[in-house]
Amino acid sequence: MLAELVKQGKLPPIEERSPEKPWVIEPEEEIGLYCGELRTGITSAATILATGMPAFLFFPDRTGTKIEAHLGKALVPSRDFKKYTIYLRKGLKWSDGHPFTVDDILFGRMMLS
Repeated sequence: MLAELVKQGKLPPIEERSPEKPWVIEPEEEIGLYCGELRTGITSAATILATGMPAFLFFPDRTGTKIEAHLGKALVPSRDFKKYTIYLRKGLKWSDGHPFTVDDILFGRMMLS
């Protein structure tokens, strides 16, 4: 569907819609099927996600022992750990090629409140 939109000139090519360093998930053993159920549990490293951090910014690794960057590039705590500065990966874009910015996060957070 998207290839057809690119061909018609209604959507930029994938190279223009992708971030500078795309996030690639390597399969554990093989690429799975696009169906079924996803069951997860909360581990100590995933607690940050359960406490309000948007899951699309950082995600627990396969072992559940550490947090990996997703759309976020870095999460830097203040000295007292009361505030965090989140850095987004450079060049993030929506599928239509529009930039993904902090305003998208703020809008989403307002919608969840």
